[in-house]
Amino acid sequence: MTPDLIVAASTPNLQAVSRATNSIPIVFLLVSEPIEQGFVSNLAHPGGNITGFTAYERSMGGKWIDLLKQMVPTLARIVVMFDSPAPLYKVLLPAIEAASQILKMQVIAAPVHDEAQIQRVIDDLSHEPNSGLLLPPDTFIAEHNDLIIALVARRGLPTMYATELAVRKGGLMFYGVDFEPEYRQAAVYANSILKGTAPGDLPIQLPINFKLIVNLKTARALGIEAPMGMMLRADELIE
Repeated sequence: MTPDLIVAASTPNLQAVSRATNSIPIVFLLVSEPIEQGFVSNLAHPGGNITGFTAYERSMGGKWIDLLKQMVPTLARIVVMFDSPAPLYKVLLPAIEAASQILKMQVIAAPVHDEAQIQRVIDDLSHEPNSGLLLPPDTFIAEHNDLIIALVARRGLPTMYATELAVRKGGLMFYGVDFEPEYRQAAVYANSILKGTAPGDLPIQLPINFKLIVNLKTARALGIEAPMGMMLRADELIE
């Protein structure tokens, strides 16, 4: 049976369904930089059969390392770990590197594609003083968050995560999009399309709701005293 509409959450899912059809309406979520990734040519008037709600934009890269630096002012080095084929790092990494120059920090890109490489990157980083880890949005990395959380706890590495669940499982910090409003808006878009609106006439929406979560229990275990400004700014503190 051919569906009347497809909702695609994440870049890999959107890639798959966009290759499968150019006629069935598609509403996407959790996708960053849809123009750069080749899904649409215009945000205001996407045309075609695809519209939706973006996740992270390039400026987020600088925000992550700035917040991590605020949490641990002595940080001098950040390793950005990602799955080597992930398309998003090509967009985010330049923004991260640009922000690192302002913050006078070294940024090292660390592509990985298996658990052994993840462990090697974290082990190597632990031998470098004043180092931290940044995990941008990446399906492969998210699937290995439990391993990463355990490894960085053992090695004492402050880490910024792009998935909220990771911090609830013991990661140090999360800053990112609050996706709950976007899911509600996606339902509105789907309803409009099913009533006859062309998806290409619905503008692609940028995220407007963000949140910062700090795991204070993890901070204490790492020997980090969260600055008062950080705690006041956080939307949620996990004790």
